[in-house]
Amino acid sequence: NPYDNGGTGTIGVFAINATTGALTAANGNAALPAFLPASTDNNPLGLAVDPTGPYLYVANAGTSNQVVGPLAMTSDNDVATYTIAANGTLTAGTPFTMPNHDEPASVAIDPVGPYLYVGNNDILGSGVVAAFSSTAGVLGALAGSPYPAGSIPFGLVVDSTHAFVFAVNNDDATIATYPIGAGGVL
Repeated sequence: NPYDNGGTGTIGVFAINATTGALTAANGNAALPAFLPASTDNNPLGLAVDPTGPYLYVANAGTSNQVVGPLAMTSDNDVATYTIAANGTLTAGTPFTMPNHDEPASVAIDPVGPYLYVGNNDILGSGVVAAFSSTAGVLGALAGSPYPAGSIPFGLVVDSTHAFVFAVNNDDATIATYPIGAGGVL
Protein backbone atom coordinates (compact mmCIF):
# COMPACT_ATOMS: atom_id res chain seq x y z
CA ASN A 1 0.00 0.00 0.00
CA PRO A 2 1.91 3.08 -1.18
CA TYR A 3 0.14 5.61 1.02
CA ASP A 4 -0.28 3.77 4.30
CA ASN A 5 1.33 6.47 6.38
CA GLY A 6 0.47 4.68 9.60
CA GLY A 7 2.19 1.36 9.08
CA THR A 8 5.14 -0.56 7.76
CA GLY A 9 5.41 -1.47 4.09
CA THR A 10 5.70 -5.03 2.86
CA ILE A 11 7.19 -6.81 -0.13
CA GLY A 12 5.39 -9.75 -1.76
CA VAL A 13 7.69 -12.56 -2.89
CA PHE A 14 6.69 -14.73 -5.86
CA ALA A 15 8.40 -17.44 -7.94
CA ILE A 16 8.20 -17.07 -11.73
CA ASN A 17 7.67 -20.15 -13.91
CA ALA A 18 10.42 -19.86 -16.56
CA THR A 19 8.26 -21.56 -19.21
CA THR A 20 4.85 -19.96 -18.71
CA GLY A 21 5.66 -16.79 -16.77
CA ALA A 22 3.05 -17.75 -14.17
CA LEU A 23 3.55 -16.41 -10.66
CA THR A 24 3.44 -18.64 -7.59
CA ALA A 25 3.67 -17.39 -4.04
CA ALA A 26 7.16 -18.19 -2.74
CA ASN A 27 5.65 -19.74 0.38
CA GLY A 28 3.38 -22.01 -1.70
CA ASN A 29 0.18 -20.29 -0.54
CA ALA A 30 -1.38 -18.40 -3.47
CA ALA A 31 -4.00 -16.86 -1.19
CA LEU A 32 -1.31 -15.35 1.04
CA PRO A 33 1.99 -14.71 -0.76
CA ALA A 34 5.14 -14.43 1.27
CA PHE A 35 5.13 -10.90 2.62
CA LEU A 36 8.33 -9.74 4.19
CA PRO A 37 8.63 -6.59 6.28
CA ALA A 38 10.34 -3.85 4.31
CA SER A 39 13.15 -2.81 6.60
CA THR A 40 12.81 0.83 7.79
CA ASP A 41 10.26 1.35 5.03
CA ASN A 42 6.94 3.09 5.35
CA ASN A 43 5.64 3.63 1.82
CA PRO A 44 7.39 1.41 -0.76
CA LEU A 45 6.54 2.79 -4.22
CA GLY A 46 9.12 1.45 -6.66
CA LEU A 47 11.55 -1.42 -6.90
CA ALA A 48 14.23 -2.74 -9.22
CA VAL A 49 16.31 -5.91 -9.35
CA ASP A 50 19.97 -5.62 -10.30
CA PRO A 51 20.48 -7.92 -13.32
CA THR A 52 24.20 -8.23 -12.53
CA GLY A 53 23.82 -9.49 -8.97
CA PRO A 54 21.35 -10.71 -6.38
CA TYR A 55 20.19 -7.28 -5.18
CA LEU A 56 16.80 -5.62 -4.83
CA TYR A 57 16.38 -1.87 -4.39
CA VAL A 58 13.16 -0.36 -3.02
CA ALA A 59 12.18 3.34 -3.18
CA ASN A 60 10.39 4.24 0.04
CA ALA A 61 8.49 7.52 0.01
CA GLY A 62 8.43 7.68 3.78
CA THR A 63 6.16 9.89 5.83
CA SER A 64 5.98 13.66 5.71
CA ASN A 65 4.30 16.25 7.89
CA GLN A 66 2.54 17.87 4.94
CA VAL A 67 -0.26 19.05 7.20
CA VAL A 68 1.89 20.87 9.75
CA GLY A 69 4.61 23.34 8.67
CA PRO A 70 7.42 23.67 8.03
CA LEU A 71 7.20 20.84 5.50
CA ALA A 72 9.63 18.06 6.33
CA MET A 73 10.02 14.33 6.06
CA THR A 74 9.39 12.66 9.39
CA SER A 75 10.64 9.15 8.65
CA ASP A 76 11.70 6.49 6.16
CA ASN A 77 12.57 8.48 3.04
CA ASP A 78 15.17 6.01 1.83
CA VAL A 79 16.23 3.48 -0.76
CA ALA A 80 16.27 0.09 0.95
CA THR A 81 18.66 -2.58 -0.28
CA TYR A 82 18.23 -6.33 -0.04
CA THR A 83 20.27 -9.37 -1.01
CA ILE A 84 18.10 -11.99 -2.72
CA ALA A 85 18.69 -15.65 -1.78
CA ALA A 86 18.05 -18.50 -4.24
CA ASN A 87 14.70 -19.24 -2.55
CA GLY A 88 13.57 -15.58 -2.72
CA THR A 89 14.34 -14.76 0.90
CA LEU A 90 15.40 -11.14 1.30
CA THR A 91 18.17 -10.03 3.64
CA ALA A 92 18.10 -6.32 4.43
CA GLY A 93 21.21 -4.28 3.76
CA THR A 94 21.96 -0.71 4.73
CA PRO A 95 19.33 1.72 3.40
CA PHE A 96 20.44 4.98 1.78
CA THR A 97 18.57 7.83 3.46
CA MET A 98 17.58 10.64 1.12
CA PRO A 99 17.84 14.35 1.97
CA ASN A 100 15.06 15.84 4.10
CA HIS A 101 12.56 16.85 1.43
CA ASP A 102 13.07 13.97 -1.04
CA GLU A 103 10.47 11.20 -1.24
CA PRO A 104 11.84 8.31 -3.38
CA ALA A 105 9.10 7.13 -5.75
CA SER A 106 10.79 5.19 -8.56
CA VAL A 107 14.01 3.35 -9.38
CA ALA A 108 15.79 2.23 -12.54
CA ILE A 109 19.06 0.35 -12.98
CA ASP A 110 21.65 0.67 -15.71
CA PRO A 111 23.53 -2.63 -15.37
CA VAL A 112 26.55 -1.33 -17.27
CA GLY A 113 27.81 0.42 -14.11
CA PRO A 114 25.85 -0.80 -12.31
CA TYR A 115 24.20 2.53 -11.67
CA LEU A 116 20.93 3.14 -9.87
CA TYR A 117 18.70 6.13 -10.58
CA VAL A 118 15.99 7.23 -8.13
CA GLY A 119 13.11 9.57 -8.93
CA ASN A 120 12.26 11.73 -5.94
CA ASN A 121 9.27 13.94 -5.28
CA ASP A 122 10.33 16.95 -3.27
CA ILE A 123 7.51 17.79 -0.85
CA LEU A 124 8.31 21.46 -1.46
CA GLY A 125 7.04 21.14 -5.03
CA SER A 126 9.83 20.04 -7.36
CA GLY A 127 11.36 16.69 -8.16
CA VAL A 128 14.88 15.38 -8.59
CA VAL A 129 16.59 12.30 -9.99
CA ALA A 130 19.41 11.01 -7.80
CA ALA A 131 22.22 8.86 -9.23
CA PHE A 132 24.16 6.16 -7.40
CA SER A 133 26.84 3.60 -8.03
CA SER A 134 26.21 0.17 -6.59
CA THR A 135 28.88 -2.15 -5.29
CA ALA A 136 27.69 -5.43 -3.77
CA GLY A 137 24.31 -3.82 -3.06
CA VAL A 138 25.76 -0.78 -1.27
CA LEU A 139 24.83 2.59 -2.76
CA GLY A 140 27.15 5.57 -3.15
CA ALA A 141 25.93 8.93 -4.48
CA LEU A 142 27.50 10.05 -7.77
CA ALA A 143 29.06 13.48 -8.19
CA GLY A 144 26.56 16.19 -9.10
CA SER A 145 23.59 14.17 -7.91
CA PRO A 146 20.70 14.93 -7.55
CA TYR A 147 19.56 16.44 -10.84
CA PRO A 148 16.46 18.63 -11.29
CA ALA A 149 13.35 16.91 -12.65
CA GLY A 150 9.71 17.80 -13.15
CA SER A 151 7.11 17.37 -10.45
CA ILE A 152 6.87 13.85 -9.00
CA PRO A 153 9.05 11.62 -11.23
CA PHE A 154 7.01 8.43 -10.66
CA GLY A 155 8.52 6.43 -13.50
CA LEU A 156 12.14 5.98 -14.56
CA VAL A 157 13.71 3.83 -17.25
CA VAL A 158 17.17 3.41 -18.79
CA ASP A 159 17.13 2.94 -22.57
CA SER A 160 18.54 -0.25 -24.11
CA THR A 161 21.70 1.49 -25.37
CA HIS A 162 22.49 2.77 -21.84
CA ALA A 163 22.67 6.31 -23.22
CA PHE A 164 19.67 7.93 -21.50
CA VAL A 165 17.52 7.91 -18.39
CA PHE A 166 13.91 8.97 -18.94
CA ALA A 167 11.71 10.25 -16.11
CA VAL A 168 7.94 10.63 -16.43
CA ASN A 169 6.71 13.41 -14.18
CA ASN A 170 3.24 12.78 -12.82
CA ASP A 171 2.13 16.24 -11.69
CA ASP A 172 3.29 18.30 -14.66
CA ALA A 173 2.74 15.65 -17.39
CA THR A 174 6.28 15.87 -18.78
CA ILE A 175 9.06 13.46 -19.66
CA ALA A 176 12.60 14.48 -18.72
CA THR A 177 15.56 13.07 -20.67
CA TYR A 178 19.00 12.74 -19.10
CA PRO A 179 22.04 11.68 -21.14
CA ILE A 180 24.19 9.21 -19.18
CA GLY A 181 27.78 10.44 -19.05
CA ALA A 182 31.01 8.83 -17.93
CA GLY A 183 30.68 7.00 -14.63
CA GLY A 184 26.88 7.03 -14.77
CA VAL A 185 26.67 10.77 -14.12
CA LEU A 186 23.63 12.48 -15.68
